[in-house]
Amino acid sequence: MYKKVLGNVPVNIKYLLDEGGEKGASALAAETVLSKEALGADCCLWDVTAYREEVLGIWPIERNSPLLALGTKGLLRVELYTQTATVLPPALYGTIVPNAIWRLLWALNSLKDVREEVLIEGFYDTLRPANDEIVEQLYTLPDPARLLAERWGMKQLLLGLQGFQLHYAHLLTPTCTVRSFTDGTSSSQELSDFLPTVAGAQVDFSLVPEQSPADIFAKLQRHLHEKGFADIQVRQVKATPPIQTTFTTSFTQLIYQATSEANGHEPILLPIAPSSTPDALAQSLPPIVITAQCGPQDEEQRKDENIAVQYLAKAIKQMVLIFFLLGSKS
Repeated sequence: MYKKVLGNVPVNIKYLLDEGGEKGASALAAETVLSKEALGADCCLWDVTAYREEVLGIWPIERNSPLLALGTKGLLRVELYTQTATVLPPALYGTIVPNAIWRLLWALNSLKDVREEVLIEGFYDTLRPANDEIVEQLYTLPDPARLLAERWGMKQLLLGLQGFQLHYAHLLTPTCTVRSFTDGTSSSQELSDFLPTVAGAQVDFSLVPEQSPADIFAKLQRHLHEKGFADIQVRQVKATPPIQTTFTTSFTQLIYQATSEANGHEPILLPIAPSSTPDALAQSLPPIVITAQCGPQDEEQRKDENIAVQYLAKAIKQMVLIFFLLGSKS
């Protein structure tokens, strides 16, 4: 289409297709490690044309509101595991036999307090205060607090967050979250008759720019050892560094201009996306800008990740303008 209307495309383009989801992201990461040279580029545009909540979150925006995000959070996912005995003791021996569930609960409890502060020494050491430009961006974002609370059947979000404080916590603050917990038993009857001797949990550390998954993993291991939980085994499941592109780069400015012209108004701008995918891109490509052409779709559309024709037309126009502007600057 571009060649038919404007002539040869003035830039070289490399397409990287992700099937979506964590399984797809893992496969994509493996491929990227094997072909970093093939993926070499000056800039990267991650297009989420059919709005994906798992990438950009939920925002109370109109359907014709384009959205840009200047990078993604990082992620360290770990598994914690403990085994206190090789044979299940009867529950009546709870006074003299260690309980694996209690053991792991105490270890998890040492990671974060009720104020949501991570207690691992050095966890926040590399963080830098948000600059004035990012703070200004956060103040311009719509407040999704009520929308999110209603969607999930809650009276309010964590700590009553809303507005600017919600955006700062969600986009710019690292944290740790327990994803799952298991006692290693196959039935409630088995648990009621015997003391649990095995317990495991999966924990996510959501990281922001300047934090390294490898550094946080090492600090977690040291924390558990120093707090008396050296018996808790820790295994790294996933490690994705955070990515951030500043708004002042020429590439970001160009994407912003093209998106504004394609839609007739300025896009909503996120300093970073709350997700951590695609991990492959974080490992090997240059500055990334994520773009979504339309707001959340209705449930029928979301089943097949379809996009309305008028939004697809705007997405095409946006890409054409991006290619044209990139070519004019080269």
